[in-house]
Order: sequence, then structure tokens, then C-alpha cells
Amino acid sequence: MEKGINGTYVLVLTYVDNDWLDIGGNLYPTEGYIEAKNFTKDIDIRFGLCGILWGKIHFLSYEKINTGHWIVVKTEVKEDLIKTDWYLNRYKFNNGFVVYAGNLRSAAKYIIKHKNENDFLDEAKWIQPEDIAGSEEWLRENCNAGMI
Repeated sequence: MEKGINGTYVLVLTYVDNDWLDIGGNLYPTEGYIEAKNFTKDIDIRFGLCGILWGKIHFLSYEKINTGHWIVVKTEVKEDLIKTDWYLNRYKFNNGFVVYAGNLRSAAKYIIKHKNENDFLDEAKWIQPEDIAGSEEWLRENCNAGMI
């Protein structure tokens, strides 16, 4: 992934459990700096922070939509932003800033509201709300009416 003309950052949608821990045991704050406790430059998501780039995914196979917390992390585009799953648009990274914590719907609203800011990659401007997990459009298309 190359840096855009205007931006050097991306937003990553991440799921944490009720104790604010991710799959690798990283403890997330409700806001502020986060760094992986044991980052490795490979595709093993247990060793780093990970999430869905721009929240852009068609379905969530492993997260529970109504449990835990949904985090939006702002991270820099650099060599340790590693695509771990092409199908799920999942990336792994070493550090970033928690810019939002809440439920899936409100995390999607945060991404939609902020994706066009100048410090983000230009690619974000073309992402449609229906592509972002948790947006009203996405929920209508991808979830049963009773789930949310």
C-alpha cells in the first residue's frame, strides 16, 4: 500500500472483548496510544494489533456484533502494515491511536464522518457507507433484522 498525496494514515476497525483485550491479548485503552506487546512481521494476528481496514468488509465471521467493544484505530501507512487476509480485508500493525471506542454502529459512523480528512489516504474518499461494517446500509444488507 502506497501513501496517498494527502495522507499517510488509515483507520482500522478492531474488535475487543468485554475486558478490552484483542485476540493477541493486547489491552486497548478507550482512547490514546496503543502498541502491540509482541509484534512480528508476518501474518499471524496473535502477534500484533489487527483489524479491518476502513471497516470495509461484507460480513463478520468471527466477531460477535452485539458483544465486546468496537475500536477505531488510526495508524500510519508504513512497512509494518501487513495484509493478513485478502478476503476479510484484515491488516496487522504494530501501533496506532485509539480514536474511537463503542459499538459497531457508532464505530461505523465515526469512520464515515472522518474518512475524508486530509491526513488519511485518498482511497478512503471512495469508500461508500454500505461497505463499512456497522453502517445502517451495511446492517440492512448483511444482518438479519433482529441482530442489531
